Amino acid sequence: MTEEKPKDLVLELLQQNLAATLELREDIKKVRRYMMWRTLWSIIWITMVIAPALWAALYLPTIMKDYENYFKVLEMVIS
Repeated sequence: MTEEKPKDLVLELLQQNLAATLELREDIKKVRRYMMWRTLWSIIWITMVIAPALWAALYLPTIMKDYENYFKVLEMVIS
């Protein structure tokens, strides 16, 4: 009888360990899913917000120069 009790205790501890491990795996899956969606949202945000701002910073000065030249010509015609 003394030999069965330690075996039963070890078996019970292993079952508890298995249950805790399975629960942790489910939690880790949820965290990974959240991290994936967060990364995807960050990429979408960068594409929708940062990219147009960067485009404007790079190309707007040249576009504004073209309009400035256009208005100078228009001003000379009106005068």
